[in-house]
Amino acid sequence: MWTGAAHGQLRFSPELIAVAPDAPEIPPELSVVDELPAPTDGESPDEANHEKDRQKSDVTTDDSTFQTRDTAHDETELWEEGTLPDGHFDYLTDSAILESSGTWFRRGFWYTRQDVVLYQLDNYKDKIIAVDRSFTLLRPRILGITSGVGGLSANARLTLGRFLYRDAKNRDHTAEFTYMGPGKWTGEARTQSELEDQLLNAFDLFAPGFGSLTFGGVNEMSYFYESRLNSYEWNYRLQRRLKRDLLVLDQDGQWKREMKPELLYGYLFGVRWVNLDEEFDLRAQAVLRDAGGTALVSTNNDLVGFQIGGEAIYQHERWSLDVLAKAGPYVNFAGRTITVDAHDVDPATSDPVTLMIDDRADLDVIGFVGEVGIHATYYAKPNLSFRVGFEALWVNSLSLALRELQGADYGQVSPVESINTAGGLQYMGFSTGMEYHW
Repeated sequence: MWTGAAHGQLRFSPELIAVAPDAPEIPPELSVVDELPAPTDGESPDEANHEKDRQKSDVTTDDSTFQTRDTAHDETELWEEGTLPDGHFDYLTDSAILESSGTWFRRGFWYTRQDVVLYQLDNYKDKIIAVDRSFTLLRPRILGITSGVGGLSANARLTLGRFLYRDAKNRDHTAEFTYMGPGKWTGEARTQSELEDQLLNAFDLFAPGFGSLTFGGVNEMSYFYESRLNSYEWNYRLQRRLKRDLLVLDQDGQWKREMKPELLYGYLFGVRWVNLDEEFDLRAQAVLRDAGGTALVSTNNDLVGFQIGGEAIYQHERWSLDVLAKAGPYVNFAGRTITVDAHDVDPATSDPVTLMIDDRADLDVIGFVGEVGIHATYYAKPNLSFRVGFEALWVNSLSLALRELQGADYGQVSPVESINTAGGLQYMGFSTGMEYHW
């Protein structure tokens, strides 16, 4: 709020004064004066100021100083050439430390984000693989695989980006590459029957027609499971910048350039390649007869597709909260290999029986990949920030190892028809990292 009398004399009210972004230019010289006397009866504001001008006298001038004597206050001020007198403030050169959008956010031509993402893999529903049928046990021993097998796995997420230009709508255009991986989840377990050779499969590993070669009636069974994840993506991003900063005058007579917190929006589009591989190795061994073997299943999923996304950012002076979501259709170039080496004894003839399988199948299917992240960021320096967040990733139309082993049905369907791409995986966890601009 500006108040004052004629002839350009101005004073400030004690409240904070904020100059809006579209306000006219502020004069570089503004003086703080005592309260002006109210005009007397019959005297206009202009006449009151003319009277004050007549009170000034004894003004001398040379090339370096102005000497002014105010008869009303009996004070003398020396004004040195090139400087401002006491009570004046140059907001262009004497401003306080800047907390502005131009000096604190997204400065530079290059940037990098480096995060550690801790993902929990949710792959299968709890699945029982083998059960001990020994009649001496009230609660039989079981061999199974749980949905959270592998626990948390640390993934590195590295982003390198380049600022391209800023458009007429005050949006930054950037191009970036992001790699995430190598995530690895592993699990293993084994069990042994209470009585000899009393472990039975809880499901049919193979189709009928292979006699006793079903990994049943054995004494010991074990498995090893491994799942691996790698992701590569190239994105083009648009993100709106903050509006013009406010020029604020505090009660100490100091100008400050401050940003106004805002809700910003951004968009991205690009391509992504997600590689997801699995292995499941099942082993069995009997003791009362020469029987046992191994069954190894390997699956490979290469999902390539186009993704779009959006983000919302609440930007404060030194911190921000953002939500990022991206998804798109993908083509999954899926494949699986099953290798079986089993042997047993024919109960009717007591002759040895062997089974050797090495089968490969491939299938291209349409899939989906979606990702969501929620992050809180603290800006420690104009070009350095730290953040933590929640992460979630979904991938479907996958060939998964355990599903392939359960669905094997050799001799009855073609290799292409025998592949199972109805699986899906989800990853959830937390992230922490930093962002640097230069």
